Amino acid sequence: MKRIPVTMLILCALAVPAAYAHHDTQVAQTGAGATATAMTDGEVRKVDNDTGTITLKHGEIKNLRMSPMTMVFQVKDKAMLDKVKTGDKITVDAENRVIDADITDEEFARRRAAWKAPAYKATRGTLYKYIKTVKPASEGCVTDE
Repeated sequence: MKRIPVTMLILCALAVPAAYAHHDTQVAQTGAGATATAMTDGEVRKVDNDTGTITLKHGEIKNLRMSPMTMVFQVKDKAMLDKVKTGDKITVDAENRVIDADITDEEFARRRAAWKAPAYKATRGTLYKYIKTVKPASEGCVTDE
């Protein structure tokens, strides 16, 4: 099984608990197993593409003194929500602010093959013309070629 990083997606989700546990992090970082206490397993409970949120249930994060709970997070990039489904198992690394979805290569390939691009929000006018002509950001967002 390969871990597919869903490198989160989360604006401030793990920053707030980390701020509360600032005084504990020095203790957690001194041992060899420091990151083990910051990691926990969890599950995707809900994916809402319309609002750009994901609901996650996670276990206890000991170094943050955070009990198991279910939380709703706002994602940075809504396109990342297409990579996860309700019921997916996840691993939360609170210290590095990363959530990995535990998805096999085969499952990921199946999801990629089944994915369809969403319909354009505009079907005519200036916005539609822009959507059809603009290059991706990696190519400079050029519109005059």
